[in-house]
Amino acid sequence: MEELQMGLEEPDRYVLMGSSRASLETNATDVLGATAAMMEIAKIFGNLKKNKIWVPRRSVVVVSWGLEGDGHFNSESWAQQHSLLMRERAVAYLSVERAVKADGRLRVNCAPMLKQTVFDTAKLIPNPKSSELKAGIHTVLDTWNKTQKKFETYEPSIDSISGEGDYQMFLHEQGIPSLDFGYDTVDGSPISGVYNNDFIDANFSLHRAVAELWAMLVWSVADTPRLPLEVTRYVEFIEKSYAIINLTYRDLIQNHTLPIEQLGGAIKEFMESALFFTHELNDVDQTDILRMRVVNDKLVQLEKVMRCNHYSAKISIRHAVLSEGPLLNGYGFGILQELLRDFNLLSDDATRSKIIQHISILSRCFQDAALLIMNVVYSLTGEKISSLSELDQKTMQMQFDRTPNLLEK
Repeated sequence: MEELQMGLEEPDRYVLMGSSRASLETNATDVLGATAAMMEIAKIFGNLKKNKIWVPRRSVVVVSWGLEGDGHFNSESWAQQHSLLMRERAVAYLSVERAVKADGRLRVNCAPMLKQTVFDTAKLIPNPKSSELKAGIHTVLDTWNKTQKKFETYEPSIDSISGEGDYQMFLHEQGIPSLDFGYDTVDGSPISGVYNNDFIDANFSLHRAVAELWAMLVWSVADTPRLPLEVTRYVEFIEKSYAIINLTYRDLIQNHTLPIEQLGGAIKEFMESALFFTHELNDVDQTDILRMRVVNDKLVQLEKVMRCNHYSAKISIRHAVLSEGPLLNGYGFGILQELLRDFNLLSDDATRSKIIQHISILSRCFQDAALLIMNVVYSLTGEKISSLSELDQKTMQMQFDRTPNLLEK
């Protein structure tokens, strides 16, 4: 592990970037591309620091995992060893486990709050494919849109980050927003055969694009005055996840009077708080170091609140909101999905009791998240929100103020 500690306003904050050296195994397909890219980025960042050209606000920690497999031993043990430090100081974990698996599409698995940062950064990276450049597809972001007739209005799909990976302990255990990306097959299907002996990226153009995107992501998270963690993207993810569960298990919920509306009310409260937070944040002077520190501290805490497992009697490393369930649709609430599936098969009282308990846990998490965000608004504006009804009135007034007066014309 190497640390480039060069922060000014927030020197005690860490941005983690990591990859593994698992290609030494016989069944690997990444051929150390991710590690090579990370070493090159670390060298460039080190030279910028040495020559005092670039001094970011937050320190960059570079980690290389020497062993991978069941449980991802190295990343898991290191994360547990430094758990207290990482929970307090780490703001994001940016990972590339396989830089180039195929020459199809750019695959991104990402926590919702980092989604907008990926889009904004991908706009700055030149398209590595010469054939697409001739067709007018100039950036990495555009390559996601090349199948659309009007790709300028289309937003590329980013997969939810779930399952196993070196990010698992950081995201699921410590509540650190994480992402992993690399070039993959067009449809995401596995490559045929155990090992591919063909030269997928003979001129290293795809590897270069991965390195550039990775470096710019680290720069964005490490140097912007306000952490690029967008709460509204979390709201989108939660809305879609809640809607798909309601649609899939609608009859089950109605027939057994499961209190899903309790969860819906808590999600609405969080959505309204997120709307206020985003609106007030647009008017804050980002050169005000103290105010930005208040905002950043709360943004770092939000993912930890969303994990929800501090309300459970049994410790679980699964993220209650982000974990994917048996529907395999890329949406969250995986534990709730599993409980509903089991209850649909068994219809037993024990499972129903677990569902009610888990809904209560999730609802409490969203209420805490809403309170966390509104505390930021109060710190920025000095205006206290005392009740949900008052919040509803202020939300309606804010939406009314932003609506153009059609009668003036």
